[in-house]
Amino acid sequence: MWLREIIKPNRAANTLSLYTTMWAHAKPLVGTIKLKDFDVRDVESLVAHLRKTSRPSVPSKVVNVLKSSFSVAIKRKQYRYANPCSVVEVRAPRAKEGRALSVIEAKAFLKASRGTPFEALWVLLLSSGLRLTLIHHQKFDGI
Repeated sequence: MWLREIIKPNRAANTLSLYTTMWAHAKPLVGTIKLKDFDVRDVESLVAHLRKTSRPSVPSKVVNVLKSSFSVAIKRKQYRYANPCSVVEVRAPRAKEGRALSVIEAKAFLKASRGTPFEALWVLLLSSGLRLTLIHHQKFDGI
């Protein structure tokens, strides 16, 4: 109901897909618990189970989806307690730090990129040390 009535008409298709997938992880474990009985222990139990059985990023995503659903239930007065997901801290795993190219690797990469449509981009990134995501979000209208 919540996904169909609240999320689908108000969020992007990718968000709906993510929420649906994360609910599929949670539903077998918490789907039978009555809303009035659901509490922090259930969230902690869910997180512990997901840490053992799923990819590292899943527990935090599932808790975020549940947190959103409880926020809606609280606003609609369908749940009269504090959001049980707000109390549980679940940290998403940190990405592994990338390895920098050696001088030899960087020279070989630049040589291979000569004449390609992205040659200037690769030169900029390698000479400045910026990440591609940082360049992507920059505005260059002052140049």
